[in-house]
Amino acid sequence: MKISKNIASLLMIGTLSVSLVACSSSQENSKANGNDTTKQEQTKKEDKKESKGKTYTVDGAVAEEGGIVQTIKEVRVFDNMKDAVKSYNQNEIVVNDENKDKVTVVVKFEIKNNNDFKICTYPTQGTIITNTGEQKEADLIASESFDGDIHEKVTREGHVLFNLDKTKVDDLTSFKIAWNTSHDNGTADNYDDDYHKDNKLEVTLK
Repeated sequence: MKISKNIASLLMIGTLSVSLVACSSSQENSKANGNDTTKQEQTKKEDKKESKGKTYTVDGAVAEEGGIVQTIKEVRVFDNMKDAVKSYNQNEIVVNDENKDKVTVVVKFEIKNNNDFKICTYPTQGTIITNTGEQKEADLIASESFDGDIHEKVTREGHVLFNLDKTKVDDLTSFKIAWNTSHDNGTADNYDDDYHKDNKLEVTLK
């Protein structure tokens, strides 16, 4: 009888140990899963963060002459380059250590060529002159490729990007943009009637 009791006691202790181990293992797994879930949620929240920036709808910023209509449709101002390029789905490879923290102005252009011949216009090679007294050339690499040769009856849209060195987002209240347009009036052999225009538009941010 004593031997049987000892065996029964050993079996009960063994069962209790297995239960405790299993319970402990379950708690460890729960903690691990909880930490992983938290990290995933934090990552999702970071991905969902909206790009910082101010958006302005522009009225009346139009350069129109000789069947060419060039309009500034929208302006967005960001406190960093990364958010700026993300706003128009540009490849982030254009962001580097030199420009990543710069105030960036993104200007949306629309160009209409109502003529029966090709024109050449270059907003992406333009210059911005801010109300703070800063003058900067457009970032040709980061800007979209939409200008240059615009063929007859074609309308194109795209974004031009400017990095500012001395101007803060809240200090930028207005600016001017200057760029060139030209064409040969459809008469390539006659240079006398070639067209050259230095465009300049002023935009007030409200």
